[in-house]
Amino acid sequence: MAKVTFLGAAQEVTGLCHLLESEATGRIILDCGMHQGGDAIKRIHKDNFDFDIQNLDAVILSHAHLDLSGLLLKLVSKGFSGPIFCTSATADLLRIMLNDAAGIYERDLARENLWAVALVVFPGGYSTLDELFETLTLIQTKKMKALPVLLLGRDYWERIIDFEALLEKGAIDRSEYEIFQFVETPQEAWQTIRDFYTD
Repeated sequence: MAKVTFLGAAQEVTGLCHLLESEATGRIILDCGMHQGGDAIKRIHKDNFDFDIQNLDAVILSHAHLDLSGLLLKLVSKGFSGPIFCTSATADLLRIMLNDAAGIYERDLARENLWAVALVVFPGGYSTLDELFETLTLIQTKKMKALPVLLLGRDYWERIIDFEALLEKGAIDRSEYEIFQFVETPQEAWQTIRDFYTD
């Protein structure tokens, strides 16, 4: 009797991978896809294959998409040396696609390890205010390392938020008010960032 184990994409779209086991076929992986989007980078590092790679007989790729083939390189690097069956068109595309998968992985990894050196806030709506106050709160509570928080256009920001009233009412104290600075030009913003890191 054949047994199919759903190893990926059971409750999501990407990362398709099935293990087919039967006496007639042996142990075959049908597709070996990478997760894309969201926490894909963490999953590539963390996820281990939920099967014994050494006892696999073959891999079959249904067609050429990264969410069906993107983890082939990891599978081979972990010890799989059996045949990989696919159409000739898929085989032609795999070199390009797996190279692309590595590029996506590297870009996502770089983005995950990139930290901002400043927050320059331009006049804007609710989402701008949300990002501003989230950053100010994280710095205020020391959940985030201090960095320059620059509000471009004092006139705009003082019309939107009455900082003096917040100080007078004790909603914020002087040290919290000094978490951010007003700047008027991109050049002034750049100089303020430089000064922050050279002082």
